[in-house]
Amino acid sequence: MFFSFPASLLKTSILKAVISIAVLCLVFYFVPFKNVVDTILAADPVWVIAGVVLLISLRVLTALRMQMIANAQGLDTSSLTMLRIIFTSTFYNILAPGALAGGAVTYLKYRQQGIEPIAAAANIYANKSIQLLVVLLSAPLFWLIDKGFSLYLVTGYALVMVMGFISAFSLFFGRFGNLRWLASKISGHGQSAVHRALTALCRQAEKVGQISHRAIFSLVIYSLMHSLFAALSIICFGRGLNIEIGLVSVLWIYSVIYLLGMLPISISNIGVREASMIMLLAPYGVTMTEATTWSMLMYSGPLSCAMIGLLMEAEHLWLRKNTVAVIDSTEHQVVVKNKMVSPGDSDDGRPG
Repeated sequence: MFFSFPASLLKTSILKAVISIAVLCLVFYFVPFKNVVDTILAADPVWVIAGVVLLISLRVLTALRMQMIANAQGLDTSSLTMLRIIFTSTFYNILAPGALAGGAVTYLKYRQQGIEPIAAAANIYANKSIQLLVVLLSAPLFWLIDKGFSLYLVTGYALVMVMGFISAFSLFFGRFGNLRWLASKISGHGQSAVHRALTALCRQAEKVGQISHRAIFSLVIYSLMHSLFAALSIICFGRGLNIEIGLVSVLWIYSVIYLLGMLPISISNIGVREASMIMLLAPYGVTMTEATTWSMLMYSGPLSCAMIGLLMEAEHLWLRKNTVAVIDSTEHQVVVKNKMVSPGDSDDGRPG
């Protein structure tokens, strides 16, 4: 699969690559690369495998959340379809320069599965928005607990967090009627293809906003489990290096790394994550070499998921090739049969 990038996007991608390389060079200036390799080779493989399994399971949770959103949209999809989209997108996202191109890859995989353009865009918007809200709002809670703040302050923020999510979800998905109002304003300004697409996108997003409170609660649980599995995988990779940090600490550290990864400043968060982990883990007594090695081990999860995506994509392309071959063979047989029986002949070969 190949992409042709506009000049502006190519320049942005080059800038991101330069930033990633520069930060990595700075990291390895202070942390000898040989030490990192030696530490990786000494890691306990059992814990590394456990971390990889958790990251694979995390993507299964994401597929279930996407399917729940698709059900709210009235889309004819399945959890298996969403799994294929998730894993194949992971493979192509490794090759894609940054989050924007990665989102475009996911959109293309939706389209390959027969999902309409507006519905695909709305599903991606809903999935990313809900996960971002949960991570953004829960991070301060985990930080407050980890730093030992009073129970009153923690409880107070927990209430604010819940109210903040309800308000943000209602705003993002039109439960206040704001998307209906926005759709009417957009359609009132013109009927071009862009106006119609934006209007349809508002209506699709509003469909997600009309789901029941139980469904919203389930989406939040899936998102919290996403963060939990990610944090547990980080802990496993740390245990593989004989580093032990509490779950609550890793939960807010993961949240910060996740939010930094959303910023369009690097390719696949390379370099930025290493520098972030060095700074965030230093107060817990983790050395620069250990933090860098820890970060490098974490790439084994996405790489394993990308390999699963590659196998799924290869299987899909192989089946599609065989299907085309069968269709071509059938059409060829029909043509040959038509040539053997001329239009002026009867079925038994005598002139009509």
